[in-house]
Amino acid sequence: MTPNPAAPVLIFGCDTNAFLGTVRSLGRAGVRIHAAGCDAAIPAGQSRYLEAHHEIPSYVGDGSVWAARIAELLRQHDYALLIPTSDSALAQLDAHRAQLGEQRLAIPSHHALALLANKDATRRAAQECGVPVTGGRPVIAGDDAATLAGELGLPLIIKTVRSYAPGDSTQKATVGLFEDAAKLQQRLDQGGDLLAESYVPGFCRGVSVVAKDGAALQAFQHRRLRQEHRTGPSSWRISERLDPQLLDSVGKLIAKTDYTGVAMFEFRCTHDGRETYLLEVNPRFWGSLHLALDAGADYPATLHAMLCGGPTPAKRTDYPAGLEKFSVWGEFDALSGTWHSARGISERAEAFSRLTGYVAKLARKRGFDSWAEDDPAPFYTERRQVLRRLFDHGTGRSAGRT
Repeated sequence: MTPNPAAPVLIFGCDTNAFLGTVRSLGRAGVRIHAAGCDAAIPAGQSRYLEAHHEIPSYVGDGSVWAARIAELLRQHDYALLIPTSDSALAQLDAHRAQLGEQRLAIPSHHALALLANKDATRRAAQECGVPVTGGRPVIAGDDAATLAGELGLPLIIKTVRSYAPGDSTQKATVGLFEDAAKLQQRLDQGGDLLAESYVPGFCRGVSVVAKDGAALQAFQHRRLRQEHRTGPSSWRISERLDPQLLDSVGKLIAKTDYTGVAMFEFRCTHDGRETYLLEVNPRFWGSLHLALDAGADYPATLHAMLCGGPTPAKRTDYPAGLEKFSVWGEFDALSGTWHSARGISERAEAFSRLTGYVAKLARKRGFDSWAEDDPAPFYTERRQVLRRLFDHGTGRSAGRT
């Protein structure tokens, strides 16, 4: 049965990136939106487009209590779609497809997730399609720092094979960059289902798509200009013209998985841009979504219409280049990290100049992910939090994002 486009949707998440971008896109399209597990007091929870907030229990054990609560909400509100904006919600919905109803889940097929939500499986699928990946392999019993460093070199990337699996109590810290064998060994001693990959100096590009039946219909490209830390999420991004080589790589994996849905493919590029390697795939809405929305790649509204029986979206890849977006907290964390690591007068002066420039940007508002003229409350709350943190740092106090 095709979902009713006039019915509300239930969105899982709480951040000002993927969650808030999805909420705004659908709200502007006239979709009624309920939030699952999003506190109305936090920045994203203050969006004017949220009609209702619902408390849900933590996902524990087999998730039966969590699933029963979602099923109860479905009976009460007859949602058209359940939409995840985090790895945890994606994995949880995938685990309860039969109970919640396949047609209501705005997620890829279980087969596609088995390949694209598992980083080792993604690497193998890419290699089968002729898509370049960095050197790497799963960490196995008996591996130590000397073995991996000798095989793959240092620095070395260590990441969990899955960002989240149902039953985990928390979201995992998924990526670490290790430059010396001692720290690498400490991480290996902690155990876990791990993947080791060679580090490629350079920068990251992302290609986001909406696809149907194994064909990419719309594709948008961006480049990371700054990250919160060396292996962290982007805090400053710019849109680019789509690279045909990257689109070809994406298309091969979309076809292999017969993909329907949205996804963002992340690539590592050498400094000269001549070599690119697939790093991983986000088979859900992603952190840089606001930049795509500003460029006209309205993925949430497009996906909603497509899954609710609308026409197949027209193909498009000609989105404007040169648009930039910033994360309020991401930029604060990146720039404050630069300040704390600065040594000497010149480095301190440069770091201070960047921080003051950031504060000036906050005053202008435009360009930040959480800012929107039609939905200003999330930005104002985030800005107030950041300015409070700056004040507390200056006075020797500490404060969180509240």
